[in-house]
Amino acid sequence: MALGYTQEVTNYDSLIAGPTYTIATVPLAASQTVKRGDLLVAAVTVAAGASTSTVAASFSKAAAVAAPCDLHMIAAEDADTTGGAGQVLAYGAGYYNEDAVGLTGDLATNKMVLLQQGIVLVHVQSGEVALPDED
Repeated sequence: MALGYTQEVTNYDSLIAGPTYTIATVPLAASQTVKRGDLLVAAVTVAAGASTSTVAASFSKAAAVAAPCDLHMIAAEDADTTGGAGQVLAYGAGYYNEDAVGLTGDLATNKMVLLQQGIVLVHVQSGEVALPDED
């Protein structure tokens, strides 16, 4: 008599590595092709001699290492704004797989800068498991 196994499947999400505290729909600049997991940035600029800073009106796919003064989010979905500005669902504070977030530049620098906004990048193991074969 063979033992019967019940197979339950949970889809592994390679991006999420723990609790996600912030999820929001944010404006996305025109001419962007964003994939789930890409790091997004809204640049903060301070004009010479100015006492206040200006935040970009929308997010764009990060093209450089994260900068301490900028706002960052992680794309929660694919988005294409080649036809004009749009919106994208994005993650903020929470725990994410460092290997699944689309980063540019030095990992250690990115991790430290993102940490100030509560975005914690951690190393995670694969979510793939082997189930015993049914006889």
